[in-house]
Amino acid sequence: MTLFYSTQINTEQELNIFAEKLVNILMKGSIVLLSGGLSAGKTTLVANFCKVFGIQLVQSPTYSIHHRYSSKDITIDHFDLYRLESEEDIESSGFYDLLNTESHYKFIEWPDRIKTSDYPQGVPLVMIQINLENENVRLVDLYRIN
Repeated sequence: MTLFYSTQINTEQELNIFAEKLVNILMKGSIVLLSGGLSAGKTTLVANFCKVFGIQLVQSPTYSIHHRYSSKDITIDHFDLYRLESEEDIESSGFYDLLNTESHYKFIEWPDRIKTSDYPQGVPLVMIQINLENENVRLVDLYRIN
């Protein structure tokens, strides 16, 4: 895992700017693993990324596990594995089938629920680690995994 980009985010506007930078950094087809504690801003980051493409309604998929967002030219899959506690839960949720469907970007919250080696081979895989320093400050590190 190689650190590729690091920033401090203090405001909602800075989060929007970071989301816009991500559009230029990420290759289409990328799987983005979102790591950070509760309320770190993982879903908010996905929402801001989607807004760049004109997608306005983004909600946490904590209970449904998966949401698909699309606009005229883009499809984004958003997963939240928080409630999945075992390999059996993950398998029965249909996660692996959805993971292998085609989309432009896939964002996965709580990616520690599965092994990195279980992601599709040959697909750009990155991790965004969000550390909540205090109520307003987030340290964000972007790592290239493969």
